[in-house]
Amino acid sequence: MVGVEDINLSGNCIGVKGVTSLCILFSNPTCKIKSLNVSNNNIADHLLASIIKSINKVPLTFLKLSQNHGNRKMCIQLKTLIKHNHLIDLDLSWNKIDSVSAFHLI
Repeated sequence: MVGVEDINLSGNCIGVKGVTSLCILFSNPTCKIKSLNVSNNNIADHLLASIIKSINKVPLTFLKLSQNHGNRKMCIQLKTLIKHNHLIDLDLSWNKIDSVSAFHLI
């Protein structure tokens, strides 16, 4: 996906295969994705964590994970991403983040 900077897969129910494909894409050193929107896909917490872990070396500035099932595992991975990336916009609305999980973001 040379030259592609924005991926919007919102509302597509990408499932395990879609998440796996994204993780493979983000592991490619030539990947220059700056914006990722996977909102409203009903993605499980552990799969969101996998996506986040795979984008640690991608120059992402916009990440929208709203309307999924993110919780503790997602928040743990996000803490690392936030420390090592230049995110400008992060949307976690309408997930299942409880107070313990939110603590991981601090």
